[in-house]
Parts: sequence; structure tokens; C-alpha cells
Amino acid sequence: MVAIVVGIAYYLYTGVQRSVDEINANEAKRVASQPEERPATPGLSRSEYDRQRSGHYGDAVKNSSSLKAHEQRTRETEKTIQQISNSR
Repeated sequence: MVAIVVGIAYYLYTGVQRSVDEINANEAKRVASQPEERPATPGLSRSEYDRQRSGHYGDAVKNSSSLKAHEQRTRETEKTIQQISNSR
């Protein structure tokens, strides 16, 4: 009876261990296949790189036509609300 319980426990342990090893291998492959982010200019510190990168994203946001349209609608709404509140 003890041998059967030990055999089942060993079988379960090795199955779980193989699954964990497979997951770790797949995760390592996934991480290795992703392109590395490198600073546009070598030699930048982390803060300089982050500042440069956020500038690029900021420019993209500023140039977004849908965001410009949203800002225009927001300004028009605020202007209308201001006019209504002033007329009271």
C-alpha cells in the first residue's frame, strides 16, 4: 500500500515538474524573441532615455487627429456651459 502511494506521489511530482520546466522554457523563448529596446542615442542615462522616449510619445499624442477633435468638442462644450452659466 505504501509503495503504491509513493509511486502515485512520484508520478504526480514528475508530471508537475515537467509542466513547470516546459512553461519556463516557453517563457524564456518568448522573452528572447522580443526585440530589445535600445536608446536612440547610445550612452544616454536611464532618465535621459525615458525623457527622450516620452517626448516621442508626447509628440504622437499631440499630432493625433482624433485627440484634436476631442479637445475641440471639449472646448466647445465648456464654452457652451460657460455661456449658459453666465446667462443665469
